[in-house]
Amino acid sequence: MKTSFRYSSNAEVSGITLDVLNISKQSSAPGIAENPLLKAVEDTHAPFHQAVLREPTTKVGKELTKRNRKRIKMANALRGLLRQITKFSNTTRSEPAEAILKEWDKLINPTSGNDYDEVSAYMSKLIALLKSESLQPHFTLLSLADAVTDVETAETDFQTLYMEQTRANAELRLQGSATQHRPAVEKALGNYLKFITVMRGQPGYDVLYSKLNEAIKTAKKASKKQTPEEEGTVE
Repeated sequence: MKTSFRYSSNAEVSGITLDVLNISKQSSAPGIAENPLLKAVEDTHAPFHQAVLREPTTKVGKELTKRNRKRIKMANALRGLLRQITKFSNTTRSEPAEAILKEWDKLINPTSGNDYDEVSAYMSKLIALLKSESLQPHFTLLSLADAVTDVETAETDFQTLYMEQTRANAELRLQGSATQHRPAVEKALGNYLKFITVMRGQPGYDVLYSKLNEAIKTAKKASKKQTPEEEGTVE
């Protein structure tokens, strides 16, 4: 029975451990209910499982990535629109668009859309610029005040979720993260499964071994490594 969980996430390890505990507690193998190795698995899993529940989920991470891309996309869309307007040099709309871009171009673009803090610093300066008294008449003339609001809303949506994740991370540091608890769980689980492997020739343990082995193989097949996607870039 393979007991390495190198490529399994914390949530997957917690799920596997729960399966092992449930199967073992339902087993009729002699003495298994009082087995100290099983008790060690249960004791180490309890704080690990609670830490896993407190961890920012993959869903939150994906939503944060989505919101980061949206704020970048909204800023790029507004800038692109202004550039298009300046191409019509004989209209009254080209001059205010050029005035806005002249100030916008003074900002230093983030080197990477992956750096949330760097993008946030840029967006903070950009929104302050777009809402400045000197540029407001230009946006009004261009009927683009709503577009500025859209950029600001996208930034606010990102910051709201980012702060929630930051607070969750702070709580994890205080109470102990799942990653900190995981080694103890893996060690206890490994010791217990090795014991079951040694005992599989004994009455009652053969069935328990078979059920645990099947549960672990099924869980590992479900584990998939994911490659992070690239963020957008500020144009």
